[in-house]
Amino acid sequence: MAAAAGEGIVRLVEWKTGRDWSAALTAKLEGSDGFYQVHPFIGFVMRPGASLDSPRGQFSVNSLGYRGAEFDKVKAPGTFRVACLGGSTTWGSGASCDDATWPAALQRDLTALLPSGGPYQRVEVINAGAPGYTLMESFVQLKMRLVPLQPDLIVVYHGINDARVMGRGNFEPDYTHVRRAFTAPVPTSTEILLGWSHLYGLARESFGAREDLEQIIYVPGFETMPMTERVELGRATYLRTLTELVAVARVSGADVLFTTFGYTRELPMKYEWMLDYGFLVTDQLNAATAEVAQRQDVPVADVAACLGGEGKYFVDPVHLNDTGNRMIARCIAQRIQEVGLLKGPVGPQVTRPLGEK
Repeated sequence: MAAAAGEGIVRLVEWKTGRDWSAALTAKLEGSDGFYQVHPFIGFVMRPGASLDSPRGQFSVNSLGYRGAEFDKVKAPGTFRVACLGGSTTWGSGASCDDATWPAALQRDLTALLPSGGPYQRVEVINAGAPGYTLMESFVQLKMRLVPLQPDLIVVYHGINDARVMGRGNFEPDYTHVRRAFTAPVPTSTEILLGWSHLYGLARESFGAREDLEQIIYVPGFETMPMTERVELGRATYLRTLTELVAVARVSGADVLFTTFGYTRELPMKYEWMLDYGFLVTDQLNAATAEVAQRQDVPVADVAACLGGEGKYFVDPVHLNDTGNRMIARCIAQRIQEVGLLKGPVGPQVTRPLGEK
């Protein structure tokens, strides 16, 4: 009787609020873990319609598979459309809600900076980040999913996820030495039996009973692989991929803005590899970003300098709180204004081959 009453109360609350606490479990029963779904070329993407509203925070995924509000596939005339590439630090792990992520804050900041009489009357920023993404996934996503949306500017915020894979085991340029194909988790017998229950869905969500993404996308035992500070092959791959990303963006008519990756040493480390290895390699990748930027005439927003490594901007060594997200947005918006991107396309429309000065 208590269970039946609880089920009725939960469904009444859902009817009043528009929530559906069984959605994540239903998605898993249908071949997804609720937040992610398999993509044949990228590995995985965010599941359209996925959402979470709990004490841990709020997020929603729109019908096109990106965090935040809906937007049209076809860009409206007079729109300055920005696509932000990155991992969980772009997606907004650590932000309290969709509007607190730095891409959302960037849209507000750029809207305030729009010059009167210019070619743009509105700003639209797409949060194309996803937890776990490296530069590889972002590059493929740009080519396959974002170019058709006609972005005017591509902002790249990457570092720590690539650093994580570069010095482990026998490095492969496609990252297959540590990454594996995304496979949807298999439902348990309890989940199959109680898949109809919205009360069970609420309990499951509230207690965080979902698969760890890392267990799904990394090869078993990757954390125990020997690490080395010799990451020449990884750095060369990163340089090449950044250069190729610029080429794809420019061919599609978009400008590119790089950023440095920020982190702090003032908070407890969730993973030991960050302190002894991860940040060292991230610094090398920041230097690689500057190298490609100089060669390709790409402007850089020095996010790492803006954050200054101060712990007050972070919830952990790499993920930002709401204040840190606002700081990143302000830093990027100011750089966009400085280089004149709000006044129309700028920069060369050709990409120099890797190694050409």
